[in-house]
Amino acid sequence: SDQDSDVRKSCAVAIGDCGGNTGIDALVSALSDSSFAVRQSSMTALIKLKTPLPLLDVESVAGLSTIARNARILSLCAIAEPRSEKLIVKLLEDDDAFTRGFAVEGLGVGNPLQYEKRVAELKSNETDPFVLAQIARFEQIVLEKKNAESKPK
Repeated sequence: SDQDSDVRKSCAVAIGDCGGNTGIDALVSALSDSSFAVRQSSMTALIKLKTPLPLLDVESVAGLSTIARNARILSLCAIAEPRSEKLIVKLLEDDDAFTRGFAVEGLGVGNPLQYEKRVAELKSNETDPFVLAQIARFEQIVLEKKNAESKPK
């Protein structure tokens, strides 16, 4: 809650680096911080900590800002634990283009190879430029991962 956004960002990074669950509430709250750097660092820390699904559940975000909701979507999809599968599918099929786009971005951060087929299905019917841009970036990440895996060690 420091007034300096650099301090808040550093705290988010430190919580992610230290591990454990003691700072998760603060990180979830920071998803609606006024500073982009704080929001991004908090999301990265939540992903790193593999935050429990109930804390990131976008189904119960009635009072959250759009920024916080989108950050939770990104985090949830990047973590992509088995219990989140149905919710991720729902997010990819959502009527809101930003929801679909942020879900694709989160899957790219997490385990893109696991969701390659699902994103390809989304692409076949997608018309929104934001979502298509996120899909293009997702496909680039998949290609990079496949190339890295095929290189001899």
